[in-house]
Amino acid sequence: MGPSWAQDVNYLFRQDIIFSGEDFTQMNRDFEVRRSAGEVLSLVAKLIWSVISRQFSAASLKALLRAMSVSGKLRAAYERYPETPAGFEAWVAEVHPLWEAVGK
Repeated sequence: MGPSWAQDVNYLFRQDIIFSGEDFTQMNRDFEVRRSAGEVLSLVAKLIWSVISRQFSAASLKALLRAMSVSGKLRAAYERYPETPAGFEAWVAEVHPLWEAVGK
């Protein structure tokens, strides 16, 4: 049997996969966390190894990847926020399903 959800979350913190000291520094300075391609590949390798070695569940990895996908789509949508009220309704129609996906 693999790790529980709480163990998975603790693993992400312990391994500095999410919210490391550097992440907090970047969020305070830039309001976002930026990672190079090398850093992303390193994190992916660490997560894959953690699933193979049963330190992290495949279900949690799937949920994490889904959350990252939705967050990227939300960011892109907010970067296209309409400059005038004329495009607002169409923008809401685009963003609403993304926010619904966040709750799942």
